[in-house]
Amino acid sequence: MKGIIDIHTHTPGHSNALLNYYRQFEQSAAVPCCSLGLHPWYTDEATFEQLAIFAEQENVLAIGECGLDKLCETGWFLQEELFRLQVELANRLNKPLIIHCVRAYSECIQVLASAKVPVIFHGFNRNLSVAQMLLAKGFYLSIGAAIFNTAFEAVFAALPPERIFFETDDRADLAIESVYKRAAELQKIEVESLILQVEHNFQKVFSNAR
Repeated sequence: MKGIIDIHTHTPGHSNALLNYYRQFEQSAAVPCCSLGLHPWYTDEATFEQLAIFAEQENVLAIGECGLDKLCETGWFLQEELFRLQVELANRLNKPLIIHCVRAYSECIQVLASAKVPVIFHGFNRNLSVAQMLLAKGFYLSIGAAIFNTAFEAVFAALPPERIFFETDDRADLAIESVYKRAAELQKIEVESLILQVEHNFQKVFSNAR
């Protein structure tokens, strides 16, 4: 299948890796398109200063993943502070936000009230009530391995195609083609139609990001 968009995949996958990875390509035409952000698990003020510099590069299409996580060891005050700073950065650079959220949807929504750019919640796997709450705010949802969870099937089938993306995240064993195939089955549409819809979603969200 051609033209498939994987909105969120890690290369490589450890603390501060993307900033270090990006530094290797600085000022080079070989810079791959990517997003840069401070994950709640690996977050500190010094790294934010680096992020703010690198994020200005045109090949950085989005800020993230960033957000809030009630299960990680990072202090809540620091998480909120750096999340707010990244929302401000995204607004200033006019680049979309890719959100990591664990058991903190209400809190994320509060911080994102100041967002003036498109917002994508990555790795969404919650119930329909949470999905509708996020969609009502104008946010997008990115779906990965959850598409193969039978408990999530009815939730996904109810999602509007114009507000979804797909991802592999850090799952090396997960083929993006299989995600699209299953998604098309649940939405009862052709895979090619879904690919075109997600491409349209991508153009709409990222049209001003470069």
